[in-house]
Amino acid sequence: MSKIFLKIFIGFLIVIVTLTTLLILLTYYTVREQYLDNLTNHLKNLNYSIKNIIETKVDSQDYQELDNYIKKLGREIHARITVILPDGLVVADAEKDPAEMENHRTRTEIAQAINNGFGTSLRFSNTIKEDMLYVALPILKDGNIIAVSRVSMHTKDIDILYSRLRNRIISSSIILSLITLIGVFFFSLSFTKPIKSLAEASRKISAGDFDTKILLKRSDELRELADSFNDMTIKLSSSFKEIREQKEELSSLLSGLQEGFVVIDKHGKIILSNKSFNILFDKENLIGTDYWSVLQDAKVAKLIKQLKSQYRSITKEIQIADGFYICSGSYIEAKDEIILILYNITEMKKLELVKKDFISNASHELRTPLTSIKGYVETLQMEIDERHKPYLNVIEKNTDRIIRIIEDLTILSELEEKKQELEFQEVNLIELSKNILKIFDQSVSTKGLNLQSNFSENLPLIKADPFKLEQLLINLIDNAIKYTNEGTIQLNITDKVGVGSQPSPSVKNKSDNKIIIEVKDSGIGIPKDQQERIFERFYTVDKSRSKKLGGTGLGLSIVKHIVQLHNGEIKVESELGKGTRFVVSLPIA
Repeated sequence: MSKIFLKIFIGFLIVIVTLTTLLILLTYYTVREQYLDNLTNHLKNLNYSIKNIIETKVDSQDYQELDNYIKKLGREIHARITVILPDGLVVADAEKDPAEMENHRTRTEIAQAINNGFGTSLRFSNTIKEDMLYVALPILKDGNIIAVSRVSMHTKDIDILYSRLRNRIISSSIILSLITLIGVFFFSLSFTKPIKSLAEASRKISAGDFDTKILLKRSDELRELADSFNDMTIKLSSSFKEIREQKEELSSLLSGLQEGFVVIDKHGKIILSNKSFNILFDKENLIGTDYWSVLQDAKVAKLIKQLKSQYRSITKEIQIADGFYICSGSYIEAKDEIILILYNITEMKKLELVKKDFISNASHELRTPLTSIKGYVETLQMEIDERHKPYLNVIEKNTDRIIRIIEDLTILSELEEKKQELEFQEVNLIELSKNILKIFDQSVSTKGLNLQSNFSENLPLIKADPFKLEQLLINLIDNAIKYTNEGTIQLNITDKVGVGSQPSPSVKNKSDNKIIIEVKDSGIGIPKDQQERIFERFYTVDKSRSKKLGGTGLGLSIVKHIVQLHNGEIKVESELGKGTRFVVSLPIA
């Protein structure tokens, strides 16, 4: 027998038994009270019927005759009649000798009759040793109470009636309850049988048997539930088939993926990895292995920590043995899991190293002959006639431009060298910036530009390399001057976002332990499709202007590397024809 059937049946059983018990008690006591009220009224009317006779006898003080009359009347009407004087003296009684009876002044019904005009009481009689119902009325003459007439009846007859009534009520209630319980039994059976079928079908489906169907020969909500269940089974079967196919397809894709793929759970255990990842670490199966025992790189641990706190995709470069990899990570919030993909960039790093070595060697080798050429040009300029000087000026100008390119390439190569160490010290950015701004007084004055500066009060000292920060500010301000024909150039330095302008969405949530450097101009601006490329080597937005002004196309690349060496961020906001705004965020410590 099912649990739900027992719960329904026992629940109904408790309700029926409770209601039946309450019904029996309520019916019994209601009928009993009603019967007592009727009996009281009957005794009261009986009292009224003998009132005049008692009044006459008491008034003539013929107590013996009154007693005889009362005894005779009591035998005829099967009731006990008692006559009591106001002082409690019994002068007549239908069953006992009045002389032997005690004073009745304190009896409840007598006191009520004298005080209230009517008295009643249901109690045990000490005289005849039985329960009695008493009803008393005062006998009045000229407005004065001359006696009290009390009619009483034995309750044993009432108790017999009560017993019969109670038995009938109980019998009827039990029969009714049994009939109800039989109905509840069949109702519960009809209700739980379909549910049991649904439960059995659910167990089969959970075991993978999607051919299970439920057929109910009824037309109620349970039939609708069964039909819905059958529809759900069909859809589940289709969904499971589709998921199985997708899983097989995903498994094939992961197996054929050249990049290493791994999924890490919230406990740091590897729960999924592809063949390329396993080969990378010379293991056949890494499931259940702690990721740290495999990816022993502090950058990976930091990346995973950032993923769990920032809920966004993050990419870092890591080294495994002699290979270099781009580690791209994503966080799955629903399952608290991390997905890592390793892209092998070892060949690219080798090529990059070759390029760096080439640039470094070429810069070194070109520096000496260029210096020599510049020296000879300066010597010739002092001795050659005026007719040939324009040619020497062109040679000098281009020689200077090549020298600047070589110098910038040398600086960039040094910045890209990982082994390079920054000379950190406490830097006062306000003093540093004021000294740098003096360098541009002449160029700003020549172009008729307005160079402004805004610094926060009580700006904290920053731990940084002062020489590198000079390079950063010089490149940004020089770049702004070159590409601004008229208007204003602003340098704002603050420990809060948005001094002198609207805050950048990219930095407006920075914490207070960062310094914000902002360089804003009203120049030509940068097209939106080119803004992502401005930090590339040799990339210039306006090539003709850059060539005319002697730009190398390496300044912003140098700026970005300096920012990265200080663990900072740089963002650009620009609108064509309205100006450009560079925002650099640097940690104070």
